[in-house]
Amino acid sequence: MNGGGQERGIRSGTVPTPLVVGFGAACELAMKEMEYDDKRIRALQERMLNAIRGKLEGESLLMGLKEVAVSSGSACTSASLEPSYVLRALGVDEDMAHTSIRYGIGRFTTEEEIDRAVELTVGSTEELRYYGLL
Repeated sequence: MNGGGQERGIRSGTVPTPLVVGFGAACELAMKEMEYDDKRIRALQERMLNAIRGKLEGESLLMGLKEVAVSSGSACTSASLEPSYVLRALGVDEDMAHTSIRYGIGRFTTEEEIDRAVELTVGSTEELRYYGLL
């Protein structure tokens, strides 16, 4: 970064005090809510896994899920046709890794959204099977 010699040469410019204070407040809130959020998100994850376990297959399903934000891998490997190296490292066989689907569940995800995602996922799977595409 080019500029003056402020901050003992570490960074040019002036630290934006309101942003620093806001970031500190956000960190404080995150620390207070972290344990609750972790338990809640894990419960949502279990809810989804229990509802769809054994009912779906991966890659073809991505085309049928227009309302659900899913992917077949991480953003950093989106250009690759190779299966997830993380799943492979965990011992998942190559065929299964190719059929994996990645759902994002976060702090603001609701049970209703999980239920809707399950409904759409299972429905799309059943439709694809009906037409012989899975």
